[in-house]
Amino acid sequence: MSRSAAAHQRHEDDEAERESYIGEQVDRLMDAENSGQLSFDEFADEVAGEMDGLAIVQLVLAVNAGKMELADWIAGRIAEQLAERAESLIIERIEA
Repeated sequence: MSRSAAAHQRHEDDEAERESYIGEQVDRLMDAENSGQLSFDEFADEVAGEMDGLAIVQLVLAVNAGKMELADWIAGRIAEQLAERAESLIIERIEA
């Protein structure tokens, strides 16, 4: 293998390892746990002001009323936003 090919392979391996690490950190936050880069409390504080308050109220009311299909749908929608924000916060911490 040429030096150039070996360097390219190392770069690809490093990038795959970085993506895997970020994914693991996001998963930990999404499981309401601390990640290696960010505590759950810091994450919750960061996203609290960014979340759609109406969706959160609707989620609580749906759960309270036992409407679990609706609650699951709302939670899924919110979870996508949270996961995206968690990823961006983890990347910010890594690159800082």
